[in-house]
Amino acid sequence: MLKDKNAKMFREVTLSYTFFRQKDLSSEEIDAARDLKAGSEATDARLDGARSVEFENDAPRR
Repeated sequence: MLKDKNAKMFREVTLSYTFFRQKDLSSEEIDAARDLKAGSEATDARLDGARSVEFENDAPRR
C-alpha cells in the first residue's frame, strides 16, 4: 500500500481471518509447524516503541 499511489489515502486496514482445524497431519508436519506464540512474542518485542516497521509475508501458499 505504501508504494501504491492509489492507496495512499488509506490509513487503516481491517483484516478478518477464518481458521480451520487441520486433520490427518503427520508427526513430521506437526513438528515442522512454526511456533506462532513465540513468533508473536518476538514480533511484539521488536515493535515495542518502534516508530515504523516493514513486514514481509512469509506465509506459504498452496
